[in-house]
Amino acid sequence: MFFENTEEVQKFLPVSNNVDFARLKPHITQIEDEFIFPLLGESIADVKIYLAKNTADEKFDPLLFTIQNAVAHLMYWRGYDVLNAYISDGGFKRIESDKVKSLFKYQEDNLRDYFKNIAFNSLDSMLEKLEIFQAAINQNAKATSWYKALHDDFINNAKDFSTTYDIGNSRLIFLRLKKHMQLVKDLQLSKVFGAVNWAYLLSELSKMDDASPAAKVKAVLPLCSKALAFLSVALLMEESGADLTDKGLVYEGSTSQNNAAVAKFPSDIERVNKLISRNRNIGEAYLKELKNYLLKNSLDWNGYIAPKNGVLNRDNGGRKCFFA
Repeated sequence: MFFENTEEVQKFLPVSNNVDFARLKPHITQIEDEFIFPLLGESIADVKIYLAKNTADEKFDPLLFTIQNAVAHLMYWRGYDVLNAYISDGGFKRIESDKVKSLFKYQEDNLRDYFKNIAFNSLDSMLEKLEIFQAAINQNAKATSWYKALHDDFINNAKDFSTTYDIGNSRLIFLRLKKHMQLVKDLQLSKVFGAVNWAYLLSELSKMDDASPAAKVKAVLPLCSKALAFLSVALLMEESGADLTDKGLVYEGSTSQNNAAVAKFPSDIERVNKLISRNRNIGEAYLKELKNYLLKNSLDWNGYIAPKNGVLNRDNGGRKCFFA
């Protein structure tokens, strides 16, 4: 566990000295299993080694700080109702005293949001510190699965993705997009290039850690990256109906006449569909530009011939299938 007592939790949240750490332990364990360990991946072995040393370490301490910060806030966000209740054989009761009163409903909602926002920001910071930590202790860090999960051959990382489509440099969002990026590469980008050119392109990209790719590869990368970004975002929105945050596709609106209170509501399906269509159209426009560029420079790309668009049509009269 990343916490051993209440005093360690107090470094991140002003909890009372009277808080029984035994009540916190189940929530800490659940948060570690559900959020921390999956994100750390195979790096958890290295983390546990440094954690067992129990001594200050300039390579490990920044990572440990962000992990503990995330665990503490996630624990109180996820376990808010349970930790705020007294459970006995007589049922569930609210904890209250004559000296200390319970929060108002709006204060409880604000507190939950505070815990959640700090926690997810810390998870993202944890992934950043994990990269730095692994690079410091492992010469082959880039070959590990956790590094590959946070990077991509066309769009290297979350920061690069944000230059095309703003995801706030979030590694957590980038992780959500990775499977959609792979789908776009497999079903769209690879078809634009053709098997031979695609294999060559991937081969050149694999050399980027040691040397620059060929000039012709550098020339097509911006178009590839932009198409990949917009099309993968469209797929993510289509699948989840969500904007690129943990809260879904939401818009802020006033809940009072003096604009003092602000609430966020799920976006309606029409707005979601418009954004999906917009991003897909932009991505496909970049794919079209990419095809045109390859045609103009066909001699550099093995006598490139533009593929058909791949849409399967059915001729019911002649009972034949054909590609348009």
